[in-house]
Amino acid sequence: MLFLKRILNKIQKIKKKLKRVFTKKIYYNNSSFKLRANNWITKYRFDTFENKEPETLKWIDINLRENDVFFDIGANIGVYSLYAASKKINNSKIYSFEPEYSNLNELKFNVLSNGFTNNINIFSIAFGDFSHISFLQINDITPGAALHSLGSSNDSLSSISEGVFVMKIDEFCNQQNIIPNLIKVDIDGNEDKFLNGASNLLQNKNLRSIIIELDDKHIRDKCISIIKKNGFDLIDNYTSNQSFIFSKKK
Repeated sequence: MLFLKRILNKIQKIKKKLKRVFTKKIYYNNSSFKLRANNWITKYRFDTFENKEPETLKWIDINLRENDVFFDIGANIGVYSLYAASKKINNSKIYSFEPEYSNLNELKFNVLSNGFTNNINIFSIAFGDFSHISFLQINDITPGAALHSLGSSNDSLSSISEGVFVMKIDEFCNQQNIIPNLIKVDIDGNEDKFLNGASNLLQNKNLRSIIIELDDKHIRDKCISIIKKNGFDLIDNYTSNQSFIFSKKK
């Protein structure tokens, strides 16, 4: 029995050591945070932090203010949520939304390892145009992977269907009694449905700015039109990754 306890203790020590080895620190613009990079995708996200989406970092730097609420929709492993929290802006609050299990688990680890549990709230839900149970089509369960699609289940042997709860963001805001000042949206082709479920939020004067990735050209114009019709100006468009930045008209 004593021998078994010693073996288990050694295993726990090795696990803790491996966690330290694979956790790296990012330094950027007078802020820093830790990110676990224990596979090729999370390592890629660490290595490309500054140059993959510099417009998103700049957008956070310019727009995040004291007492702000920031919604990170499609948070993945939490890179931009962590960066926003690391800026330590007084009373700012980050809500991170990630429905895919592997990314969600990594997001939780990163939030815990940085001690950001008071700054970042995590929700394992997806947003759409009505509340229902749906399926997330997952082609890669490696933490940090992206391009999962929301829709009906399939019988493909190359992907797995994971059940997820989908709700309108208007309903979420109403239930939580909260309105974000800033929204980042990166949800791989589900943007039109998200916006259709955000009619009340888009009209709220407290929502100042949106950055949204619109890779799918079939819904791009529709999404831009919806946002503009709700009182936003298109400020910037980054063609490298089809990111669009909108600000509420004054």
